[in-house]
Amino acid sequence: MSVVVRTAESPEERLAAWRIRERVFIDEQGIAEAIERDGLDGIAWHFVAWDSETAVGTARVVGLDARNRPVPPAVATAVKIGRMAVLPSKRRLGIGKRLLDAALELARQNGLRRAELSAQAYVVPFYEQAGFRVEGDAYVEAGIPHRHMSRAL
Repeated sequence: MSVVVRTAESPEERLAAWRIRERVFIDEQGIAEAIERDGLDGIAWHFVAWDSETAVGTARVVGLDARNRPVPPAVATAVKIGRMAVLPSKRRLGIGKRLLDAALELARQNGLRRAELSAQAYVVPFYEQAGFRVEGDAYVEAGIPHRHMSRAL
């Protein structure tokens, strides 16, 4: 399998990212569409992992300003990585790591120095392996236990 991760540039590529999120978060995990569609997609960078012509994974990067409010990454002081999802048949093949690495690298290239995320509790070890550290207490978001995590870039 030769998976390629690249930013979603066209409406079709962004739709491919959305379809993965819809399948994983809404269909598989039961998250309400109103929560998943949070209005931030228009200001975010989107990444898609492609296995040949098939989209198999995605991640989204939203910028954060000095007050931790969402802004386009180009004017941000930090980034929040989220909406990371890999199709069930393609999990445990390193695709999530490649998506995360691509997001972190683009943030670095754009002069950003900090990344944050809201990790579902069961994937905290995955993010810890990538240098993220848990901050604060556990909390529930969309009915799922989460932990806030961050790291320097």
